[in-house]
Amino acid sequence: MLRVLDALAHEKSYTKVAKGLGLTQSGVSHAMRAWEELLGGPLVWRSGREAGMTALGERAQIEVRAALDHLEVLSALSVEPEISGHVTIASVTSAAVGILPKVLAKLQKRYPKITVELIEGSDEECATLLDNKVVDIAISMGRLGADATLLRHLELGVVCPKNHSLSKQSSIGVLDLENHPLLMSASGCEEAINDYADQADVKLNVFLKIRDTRALLEAVKSELGMTILPKLTVSELGDGLVYKDLKSPLIRELQICSVASPSLATQTLYAEIMA
Repeated sequence: MLRVLDALAHEKSYTKVAKGLGLTQSGVSHAMRAWEELLGGPLVWRSGREAGMTALGERAQIEVRAALDHLEVLSALSVEPEISGHVTIASVTSAAVGILPKVLAKLQKRYPKITVELIEGSDEECATLLDNKVVDIAISMGRLGADATLLRHLELGVVCPKNHSLSKQSSIGVLDLENHPLLMSASGCEEAINDYADQADVKLNVFLKIRDTRALLEAVKSELGMTILPKLTVSELGDGLVYKDLKSPLIRELQICSVASPSLATQTLYAEIMA
């Protein structure tokens, strides 16, 4: 509840708060209803997709921010156990680029005796490595089995050169994909992209398949075609490239799973990722 209210005061959007905190929009709404029942009045006004704080909400947010600051201080005072061990993770590119670096930086500071090995692979490869107990944790978009847990939803969109004919559009329709060369990512999204096109009866003009995301983006920059990637993977595009949302959203579930009977080091890293 504290983090939802604080985030909403800054983001002014239930959708952005939900994505940022890894919650559903209904989860954000539930937290705000709980606040209103607690304080006896509305904390937020909404107009379409925009949300703003009422006078009561602004006063509450000041106290919430102070509370969160105090919690951070208390957390820093806690004595961390001396956990050690080696953990191997298999992950698709989106999580390896957009999630794990920050998690591992935090882990290194809090648990310096835990070492981590990261293996980047496709959905199928990550699942196979986990099934064969080659890795302790796997993160992929599906295929991890009944014990997998939803980590977050990923939205895919189009990356194209800045001077591409579609770059001026606010968003790109699925029919637009039929008339332009497409560079397909071979690192995990290919099946979902093909299913997305098939549902719209669109035939993709796949010119080239590239597994490495950096090489893929360089090929797009060289104007060989456009590509479709998770927004999380391309949060910081270099010069010459633009990201465009799809008019009809393409959403995938990013899942996480660990081996049965995980070590304490594995449990610790798993908890840090989920946080």
